[in-house]
Amino acid sequence: MVNTGKPSQGCYMCRARRIKCDEAKPNCMRCQKSKRICPGYRDAFELNLRDETKSTKKKISRLFNHRSFLEGVSQLQSPFDLVNPSPTTIFTPMTATNLESYNSHIPSAQTWQFSKGHLSSSSSSSVSSLGSFANGLTGHLDQRANHSPYLAYHPGCIFTHLTVPADQQAACFFLSNFVVVPQPGTLRGYLSFILPFLGSEQMSPAVKSAFSAVSLAAFGARPNSKSLLPKADTSYYTALKEINATLKNPRMATDDSTLAAILMLSTFEQIMAPRKSHEGWASHIDGAIALLKARGPESFQKPEGQETWNTVRALMVVQRITRSKHVDVSEEYWMSVPAKDECSNAFARLNIRVANLRGDYSEIAAHPSRTAADYDAVFDLLQRAKALEQDYANWFDTLEGPWAVTPVNWIDYPISDLQNSLIHPGRVDAYTEMWMAYHHNIGRSSRLITWTTILRCVAWLCNPEDYRLTEEYATATQVCRGLIEDIVASVPYIFGWNKQNDEHMADRSSFACGTTDSPNVKSLWAIFVMWPIFSAANSDFALPSERTFLRGRLKYVNENLGIHQASVLLHMPVQFPSSLIQLERHQLAVYTHRMKKTEETVVSQTEQSNWPAS
Repeated sequence: MVNTGKPSQGCYMCRARRIKCDEAKPNCMRCQKSKRICPGYRDAFELNLRDETKSTKKKISRLFNHRSFLEGVSQLQSPFDLVNPSPTTIFTPMTATNLESYNSHIPSAQTWQFSKGHLSSSSSSSVSSLGSFANGLTGHLDQRANHSPYLAYHPGCIFTHLTVPADQQAACFFLSNFVVVPQPGTLRGYLSFILPFLGSEQMSPAVKSAFSAVSLAAFGARPNSKSLLPKADTSYYTALKEINATLKNPRMATDDSTLAAILMLSTFEQIMAPRKSHEGWASHIDGAIALLKARGPESFQKPEGQETWNTVRALMVVQRITRSKHVDVSEEYWMSVPAKDECSNAFARLNIRVANLRGDYSEIAAHPSRTAADYDAVFDLLQRAKALEQDYANWFDTLEGPWAVTPVNWIDYPISDLQNSLIHPGRVDAYTEMWMAYHHNIGRSSRLITWTTILRCVAWLCNPEDYRLTEEYATATQVCRGLIEDIVASVPYIFGWNKQNDEHMADRSSFACGTTDSPNVKSLWAIFVMWPIFSAANSDFALPSERTFLRGRLKYVNENLGIHQASVLLHMPVQFPSSLIQLERHQLAVYTHRMKKTEETVVSQTEQSNWPAS
């Protein structure tokens, strides 16, 4: 056995702080001087070098299953909230049940109910929100310490061997950052339809593996937590196998739990994007669309079904826009399950039209020919794009009440480090809730894309003249500058700037776990703002300072929040619409040159065939 050195005899506090202990008895003087409670020293048994082979671990396992031990801790009933644990203490209930997995803490499907901004349980044991662990354990330990020789509790003590399992921490982290519970007065929830499946006593293997994969990925993708990612990968591949097996069963293939598992895997792909195929996210969205079409809109008319349908529809539209593809079924089909209010319905219709417009132009641009029919098709597309832009502008003009934007500040001083700043010189806007910021920003990015299509049509029609001298380009400059400024003005609200001091900047969303007043940025909102930020930062009409600021936010989302799909967007060296127009004109020049060469070859061969034989 390798010699690992002499174990430190220092107190628990000094060892945790990684400083040299003076080992004074009964209490360390270093702790007293720093006004800390000295937790004491390890006993002689702990100081021994220990054999940690499988056989030894089995012996220890039998010890923890000893009846006197279980009697002392089995009454620690509640799965405790990990909200604001003490900075010097890490706790977990050491019961045989929760050592199996975090699933033992999930309430049954009948116990979920929405109350006062939190997901709560109506069971007699007062089970708190899913994935919660440690808050309140100190009181239980006070009551139970005398009942077990294996537990002793002292205030301020560090329990170095009672740590929260990584699976449980990951579950709580995911639920507190990605799952929004709908509340009265708010627009909608997000992924809350997965909660009953997590709380089921007979959880689907696909849901279990998918939830394990996405929660471990979300928790492990943060800085200094990469050791969890291999386990997340393993769960991901297990989930894929489970879903493939489920899809072979006609009854289970159309079950809500299968759709929930696929949507969780799509979130996994957004988190792990650089390490996986960039098409992974899109393929999972295609899978969710296929399941919706197989079941039909009549299966999603209840409130829970409406949230599922609207979530898939929103993801589908963004996926189609980013890939320049049509929505493969009619607009009316997707609108057969209505959103919560008419503004949201109109918003969804407009975005479906944006996706179809972009798909139609992509088909035309794929063929660089210039026939009379092509000119007619591009001209018709230009008129459609202009009409769509006007309809979108009208939609923005009708927004009022909770949909209205409130300017709350003006930054009138220069920012030295824009890449790492939460603010940009100029206006700062606030919204009634994050969902409103999401709709506004997706709408702004859709209008930027529509203007890109308008200018591509103009450049196609006026080639080889400079499209930047046209009336459409002058209008685009004015409109797109305003849209980019609006996106920039929304960033401080989304990333939580000054929300502790200004109630207008507070996020009132209710997540499935944790507190509502956390100072940290929620990962879900970062995912929602990535595409608008990318659209604005890569626009020809963005100022250099705005581009630096917005790309800095994408870098923050990638490196600090662990949403690695942001790095894919960061590494796309495309500016809209100039890069696309330049590429199309280059393709046309190559096509024209090739056709000219082909024509010359044909003429030459014809002339040679007509020469009289000598």
